[in-house]
Amino acid sequence: MNRKNSFSSLKKKKILTFIIRWSLSLGILLIIIYRINWETISENFYYANKYYLILAIFALIFEMFLKSYKWYLLLEIIKIKISFLKVLEAYYISNFLGFFMPSSLGIDVLRTYCISKYAEDTYGSFFSVFIDRAFGIISLSMVMIYGLFSSSASFIENRMQLIFVGLLMFFLFSMLIIYFDAVLKMINSLLKRWKNNKFTKLSSMLDISIDYMKSIKRDRKRLLWFFIITVFFQINRIVIAYLVALSLNIHIMFGYWVVIVMVVIILSMLPFSVAGLGVREGAYVFLLGKLGVPMSKAFLLSIVMFFLGIFVTLPGMFIYLRRGISPQKLKGSHY
Repeated sequence: MNRKNSFSSLKKKKILTFIIRWSLSLGILLIIIYRINWETISENFYYANKYYLILAIFALIFEMFLKSYKWYLLLEIIKIKISFLKVLEAYYISNFLGFFMPSSLGIDVLRTYCISKYAEDTYGSFFSVFIDRAFGIISLSMVMIYGLFSSSASFIENRMQLIFVGLLMFFLFSMLIIYFDAVLKMINSLLKRWKNNKFTKLSSMLDISIDYMKSIKRDRKRLLWFFIITVFFQINRIVIAYLVALSLNIHIMFGYWVVIVMVVIILSMLPFSVAGLGVREGAYVFLLGKLGVPMSKAFLLSIVMFFLGIFVTLPGMFIYLRRGISPQKLKGSHY
């Protein structure tokens, strides 16, 4: 009876969270939609510089290959053998389906599932996605801190608070990477002392994680290369926003975009909306408004970037429709 009540309570909390997230996302979008001039939006889009949009598309395609390669490199470091092509396919499928997931973490879940079916190593796949995400947050916070310390961030009123958030993110996730294996060893030693069969599986998983971390720390040259690519990936995201802005005749110095894009990404990652919907648009409208950009152009920028992202991941839809992501269809795909 208690178990049934706890399950019912958990279900109610999930429904309430779902309603709150959608309410926030749709609420922000409706406020913006009500206040913008749609004739101005259609005119701005019609006269958009197609040359810069094409460059943005190429930059997005390059981003897909870049993300796939850094993930492939990480899988190589932890001794999960799988071809780059299969990693690229998994990234395309997960990114396309991820657009329809209620949270950005949905992409990570799909990545884990896809690569586990390719490599037949579910835990190793999960671990690689976890480490990839951790390094992504470290590089994101680094670029954001750099942007916030520059003169380009003078238009942001709460700059010191954001610097503190960036430093906190950088410190926490750096410590996580540095001391992760030591923490796992300590937990594992405690589990083994209890000699409880219930913890046997968990203990073996911790042993595997410790081996993975040893492999990562041992291969410093490739780890450094992986981190450089991760930082370059963040810079590429800024370049994409800058190119889309130029296509819409939004002429702002590149330095401003370092701050704007990083802040928007972090706000979109917060678990208060549906995959950043509404929050992302609201953040662009607010931050660009500080620099004198009309609301219609700022909103259009966010929407164009969103649909360009879907367009670039369309190969993932065709791969998914042709092969799916079932174990039978993906089996036998590693070296």
